[in-house]
Amino acid sequence: MEEPIERPKVHSYKDLIVWQKAMDLVTEMYSLTESLPETAKQNLGASIRQAATQVPTSIADGWGRKSSKYYAQAVSKARGSLCELETLLLLAEALNYIENIEDFSNEIMQISKMLNGLLKSISNKSEQTNHH
Repeated sequence: MEEPIERPKVHSYKDLIVWQKAMDLVTEMYSLTESLPETAKQNLGASIRQAATQVPTSIADGWGRKSSKYYAQAVSKARGSLCELETLLLLAEALNYIENIEDFSNEIMQISKMLNGLLKSISNKSEQTNHH
């Protein structure tokens, strides 16, 4: 029988790899939007930055509420913000403001999968709590 994987204990939302990756994505989006033409910086750039920022802030907000139900809703909101971000990047690409968003799309997909795993974990913990 295989040994169970030893996972580090999570003491704070800052320990979550998904939160760390989301924070990295925010800094990448801020850098990316700096290169947008002036006409696009104000609206499209601000929307890209806001959608990206919503991902780690939603995770942190959900963690801080100490309610499994609210935490799941906040993580779900983070997932929605990721979809919004990807759509905005596709729009920026279609408008020829940025080239090849494939790397960002891969990052977004990886973070989305991690958020799905986090949602599953929250759900499992909630079920275990309700059964005891």
